[in-house]
Amino acid sequence: MNLSEKTDEYIRYWFTRNGCNYGCSTAGFWSKKLPEIGRSMGKAIRGFQDASQEFQDEFKKEASQLEEAVKTTAELEYKQISPVEKVEEVEKSKVKG
Repeated sequence: MNLSEKTDEYIRYWFTRNGCNYGCSTAGFWSKKLPEIGRSMGKAIRGFQDASQEFQDEFKKEASQLEEAVKTTAELEYKQISPVEKVEEVEKSKVKG
C-alpha cells in the first residue's frame, strides 16, 4: 500500500467517524430544539394573523365612519339648498319622470 492509498483510507475513516459523531450530535440537538422552533414559529404566525385581522377590522370601521360622515354631509348640504332651488329641482324631476 503506497502513501496515497493510506492517505485516502485515513481520510475516509476520519470523515466516517466524524460524520457519525456529527450526525449523532445534531440529532440530539434537533430532537430538543425542533419543538421549541415549531412553537416559536406557530406563535409568530398566530401573531401575524391576529395583527392582520385587527388591521382589517380597523379598516372596515374607518370606512364605515367615513361613509357615515359623507352621508351626513350630503344630507346637510341638501337641507341648505334654498327653497327656489328645491322648486327648480322638483320641476326638473317632473320633466324627467
